[in-house]
This record gives sequence, C-alpha cells and structure tokens, in this order.
Amino acid sequence: MSGIAVGVYLPWVQTNPSFPSTAEVPTVLLDGMLPGIRGLDFVLLGGAGLVAVLYVASVGEGARSVLTVLSGLGTVLLCLYRLFATPITGFDAAIGFDATFVPAEGWYLTVLGGLLLAVAGAVQRPDNPVRKTLRTALTG
Repeated sequence: MSGIAVGVYLPWVQTNPSFPSTAEVPTVLLDGMLPGIRGLDFVLLGGAGLVAVLYVASVGEGARSVLTVLSGLGTVLLCLYRLFATPITGFDAAIGFDATFVPAEGWYLTVLGGLLLAVAGAVQRPDNPVRKTLRTALTG
C-alpha cells in the first residue's frame, strides 16, 4: 500500500530518455509530468485506503482477500488506462513504452504496488495451500 501512496505522488510521465539528443521533442507539460496528487490518484489512494480499513475492521478473511485482490488489479488497470488514454493533441506520438513520452518512476511504483497488493490478497485466501504451508512452517 505504501508503494501506491508514494507512486501516485511521483511523476508518471517523462520524456523518453532513449531518444537521441538531436531528436525533436515537443515542449509540452502533460498531466503526470509533475509530482503531486491529482486526477485518478484519489481513486488509487481510496482503493489502498479501503484495504487498510479492511485489515483494521473485523471483516471475514475471504471478503478481505477478495477485496484486496480487486483493489490491486484495479490499481494496475487504472495505471494502464492512464498510460494509454492520454492523447497528445497535435502530435503523432502518444504516451507509451516506446513513444516520445514514457512512464516515469511513479507509474512503475504504483503498478508494482498494485501487483503486490493483488498477490498478497491471493495468498491470503483462507483455502490457499501456500498460506497453510507458510503458517505451519512459521508456527512449527
């Protein structure tokens, strides 16, 4: 959850560092180039906050596990949506992995946080054999 919280604050978009120094890069300030919280960030923080509340509240393990997985997958899907749904008006290149503008460290950290949240929720399923094995190994 802390990966998501830090990731939404950091910049999500940067100029492609693999472009040669002679390449023409448009001088634009896209949403996501500056650090700060705006846009879909509140939805991402809300999903992570919901998971935190579920762990404090006395909610059943099955429901908590499912909501944790859904929150993690939702985070990853919103990150992908944000990456590919941002048009650059008047330019041929869009934001992508090999375009003029590429994801920055905040985007990667948020995706990683979402993936970890989804995996943690999946491992926590009450009927998960991995969880039972870990619990047996840790408690002796």
